Amino acid sequence: MQVAPTTSDTATSVANGKGRLVGVLRGHSQQALALAPAAHSSASPPTHVASGSDDASLRWWDLATSKAVRAIAGFAAPVAALATSPGCPDLVLAASGHDIFAFDVRAPGPVIARPGDAVAAATAAVASAAAVTSAKSGVGEDDCEVGHIAVDDRAASVAVADDSGAVRLFDLRGLRPGRPLRTVHQNVCAAVEFHPRRPHELWSGGMDCTIVKWDTSRGRPTGERGACANIIDTEDARAADAASTSQVINPPFVHCLHVLPGGDARHGTVAAGLGDGAILLVESKRDAASSNKHKKASLSTTRLTGQHSWSVTALCSSSAPHRSQGVGGTAALPPVLLSAGLDARLVAWSMGTAGTDSGGPRALFAMDVGRKANCMAAERTSPDGQLTILLGGVPVAGAGADRRAGDIDIFTLPLGIESDPNA
Repeated sequence: MQVAPTTSDTATSVANGKGRLVGVLRGHSQQALALAPAAHSSASPPTHVASGSDDASLRWWDLATSKAVRAIAGFAAPVAALATSPGCPDLVLAASGHDIFAFDVRAPGPVIARPGDAVAAATAAVASAAAVTSAKSGVGEDDCEVGHIAVDDRAASVAVADDSGAVRLFDLRGLRPGRPLRTVHQNVCAAVEFHPRRPHELWSGGMDCTIVKWDTSRGRPTGERGACANIIDTEDARAADAASTSQVINPPFVHCLHVLPGGDARHGTVAAGLGDGAILLVESKRDAASSNKHKKASLSTTRLTGQHSWSVTALCSSSAPHRSQGVGGTAALPPVLLSAGLDARLVAWSMGTAGTDSGGPRALFAMDVGRKANCMAAERTSPDGQLTILLGGVPVAGAGADRRAGDIDIFTLPLGIESDPNA
């Protein structure tokens, strides 16, 4: 990911000087609600990113120039969620109100278009998908709006979370609704995420303080009959954490989910950003000796606290491996998780494993970013571990006159340097 520099009066230092605001994507008139980097391989960082905003528009940005090369305006409602998939690198899915739209970023047409025009200009395969998903085909039922979407790595299935708490599946290739999922969430479902290495594994989280691990091939939470072990109550997890220092005034609503890089078909970790300022890590392990693919995996949880004083609303990590250079050559380092919240604070966490040389999960450092986060994306941009981070949200008071509501800030973060995160 290459980013164009901004002018010197916009490039300001933040926190302890190790992270810097180096640029901005400027074009939205209201706060950015969603970011989706172009699908790419881990060896080739993305060159473009999609953004959705409260101003009812979608923009497709060239990160080399920090300019929007396509803009789709005039949605009937804010563009609340976006999704991309390696299975179809030129496809961008956007959720607005009750509907989902599919766009092919290669499609010809004006730089600024309306949703209907952009769909009509798409290639045949994507236009067919758009005809189904943009129609009011029960994507958001009754008066419930779509809050979040996710597409699997094969670009075969789209998961939809709405305000009723329902999680629905749509077959993007067959152009029809997929297997219905049982109703589990009792309040707004705020996030859905597919596991990239397990085709039928889907995670959801909601304002009922629950996280659910789904088997999409069976339409229910994973495991054998009565698989309540795959429904996690975040309030119970907080009660079990005697050392919790998070903001306990707020309930542990689930605002966002992120599947951490690494792992395999039997092991993986999902992070959840909670309303009480904590991050809940859910580790899933399946017995390697078991031949039953439906046998429920064991789930364990770890709470990360002490860094955020308000809700954690955005999580992400780099898809590229993190390596360090030493006397003995290069060595792989644990994945790094980034969290941002309504406290306008960005924290980098090392996802090491307890009992190993890397130790357990811990905060590397933190910085104030001057913006209450709605969305975030990050990619490693240099061999020494530097990350480029895109962050959208609402500027806080005193952030500066040049920090506009619709801006998407670009930060660089050198992960080769550790410091006291409380400094």
